[in-house]
Amino acid sequence: MALGRDEKAPDGLRHPNDRRRNPQPQLRQSGGFIASLARGSDPQWQLANAIVEGSSDPVIVADASMGVLLSNPPFATIVGRAPHEMSECDLSEFLQADAQSLKNPEVLEQLEELGRWGGRGRLLSTDGDDVAVRIDITAVKGEHGVVSHYVVFARPEEPVDRVPSRGSVPLHDTTTGLPRWALLRRILRQKLKTCTTSGQVLAVLVLELRNVRRVSQTHGYEMGRRVRALAASRITPIVGQHNTLSRLDGDMFGIVLSPLDSPQKAVERAQELIDALRPPFEIRGEEVFVKADVGVAIHPRHSEDADELLRNAEVALE
Repeated sequence: MALGRDEKAPDGLRHPNDRRRNPQPQLRQSGGFIASLARGSDPQWQLANAIVEGSSDPVIVADASMGVLLSNPPFATIVGRAPHEMSECDLSEFLQADAQSLKNPEVLEQLEELGRWGGRGRLLSTDGDDVAVRIDITAVKGEHGVVSHYVVFARPEEPVDRVPSRGSVPLHDTTTGLPRWALLRRILRQKLKTCTTSGQVLAVLVLELRNVRRVSQTHGYEMGRRVRALAASRITPIVGQHNTLSRLDGDMFGIVLSPLDSPQKAVERAQELIDALRPPFEIRGEEVFVKADVGVAIHPRHSEDADELLRNAEVALE
């Protein structure tokens, strides 16, 4: 059964037409972002827009435990890591202050009382060529006056000109061993050409793990990485060797199913993925539960373009 506008998807499955697009104003100024984050109704959206549209200087958004949530391209370029590789890692892995730890009680107390802290430090690059920076941290508080996020600007003290070579960006994720977004996109384009010629059905699925961020905050970031790796191992056999599974970013996985006999097969496979992730993961003697949602986009019904299919599948999650 094909996924249509008026059809109700099974538990956990969503279709691009299940939700109307709701355009939002762009946030380009860091000050506006910080103010909006504190009072906005959708902080995750505002975080994403701030990173994409914000400062040309290196900037990271961290949670209250100094765990990385999002980073912008200048930050990723200098440290030599893809943004999704830094997600859920401790900020100290990439940025250190010269005089004291960013988690020093005096630093945290100043952030709590004054809302800001500044000092000198360095960005830690994977090639060993660290960059001296001026660190400016702004604490963002929620409705009850408790710090919920930190916005961290790391402005280089001298001009930095680093353009990573094409071959320097790995095509596979270090946590799961799966293809990254760039490789998935390449594979998807190739499969679309075949499907267009043969008339076969192709489906793009985006699977998002829920609760993993909370697991990381409660049990440590290494536990969160372990959950992602185990989740990838559990769903790999369901995806199948003739299809493609990749890690897109953070807790999202991208899947290309092709060829398919019908769109309904994509729905059935998506439900299998959701069911496979229901049982708990046993890690260090503890049972860890996660949930999953899956967005589905079908070629050619929802688009014939690779990027738009991926976007539509992701939009279906919202």
